[in-house]
Amino acid sequence: MILHEIQAEGMALNEAFLVAVIIEKLSNGWKDVKNYLKHKRKEMSVEELVVDSGLRRIIERKEGVPPQ
Repeated sequence: MILHEIQAEGMALNEAFLVAVIIEKLSNGWKDVKNYLKHKRKEMSVEELVVDSGLRRIIERKEGVPPQ
């Protein structure tokens, strides 16, 4: 992944940019989630994207992982 290579070189990446890239890379099967996340008004960190937005639960549900 290009982002990983950039970070490995010691270059800093803006967290808002990282969040936007992650959202943009979601597949077409995630269209509704992607649209929702793209139009949220509050900026999110990567951690908030995964934890607070409920994305982790959505991913687990889609992949059939039982809730903890």
